[in-house]
Amino acid sequence: MAALTAAIPPLALAEAWLAHQNGPSSQATALQWLQGHGSQQQIQAALAAVLANLWAQAFNIGVQAALALVKVAIALQLVRDALKQLEYEWLDDITATRMERLAAVLAKGGTPAELAKAIAAVLGDKDAAHLIAITESNRAMNAGRFQVYRAAQVPKVRWITTSKDPCHICLENEAAEPRYLGVPFPSGAIMPPEHPQCQCELIPAE
Repeated sequence: MAALTAAIPPLALAEAWLAHQNGPSSQATALQWLQGHGSQQQIQAALAAVLANLWAQAFNIGVQAALALVKVAIALQLVRDALKQLEYEWLDDITATRMERLAAVLAKGGTPAELAKAIAAVLGDKDAAHLIAITESNRAMNAGRFQVYRAAQVPKVRWITTSKDPCHICLENEAAEPRYLGVPFPSGAIMPPEHPQCQCELIPAE
């Protein structure tokens, strides 16, 4: 993501790390250093700026889709207020993944130029950014549905697959009996997405 490379200049980070640790290190040590260096806060801030609008739009799409199914009056503001808490949890998850990838790069060591190139590849990974956008959109949409179902007191829900080639885990969730809202499906998830790029949905059981 361009926002990440702008927030954390790769060469500056590489030089700061090498000034602290000259040579290969453990990933745990590199991760601890990154946290103390302030990189975690920088990554979170950059990600939040990019993802907040995506989450809000997708969440509202999920809310509207759920309202079309349950057809009951609910306090929409209460539903939307739930998004704020969810955003903190999601942001922590995504940030942790980025931090682990950066720590793995730093732990290998190298010259400033080599490390800067590897750091830039992690921070500016377009494939990873695309994957995050798809996965997080579906996560927010299903969270919107879930909150509406909760407010409308929908008793049971089904997991349905919508992709052309669903994975066996999601197919097992789809084949399972309806679950009370909040009760895990066979995979252990209470709602999609089950994995990156998951396109499944949660609907009321008839």
